[in-house]
Amino acid sequence: MRFHQGILAGCLLALATPTTANLVVELTLEEKMNQSTLVAIGTVVSVEGGGRNRVGSNATFQILQRLKGESEDTLTVSTYSRIAGLGYRCCEVGATYLMFLTTTSHGQFVSIQGAYGMIRIGGAPNRITVIPAEDLEP
Repeated sequence: MRFHQGILAGCLLALATPTTANLVVELTLEEKMNQSTLVAIGTVVSVEGGGRNRVGSNATFQILQRLKGESEDTLTVSTYSRIAGLGYRCCEVGATYLMFLTTTSHGQFVSIQGAYGMIRIGGAPNRITVIPAEDLEP
């Protein structure tokens, strides 16, 4: 009986010890602006899903407005993050985003804080077709 109590005590002790995890706290708007080399509003024109685990995934944007920094009128942004807490929840073709971006050592644009740096501000075009009642056959 003592053996089982020892195992139980060991398991409870293991559960009580702190574990490590990725916790990402969203930056303030001011912090996002300060850390970004480019802040822009753009609409997604195409998306590439990438390979295994979305490695190499990208979204291409038509830039509507630049709030900070310089860029081309069409911009490709990497949407891959190896950190789960910074995983992207974007990008839908036709949707518009406020983007807080920086560049990697390879010159590719990335969000400064994963999903927190890509804020959806407009939806994709409405794909619902409304058919007037007079056009319906009885």
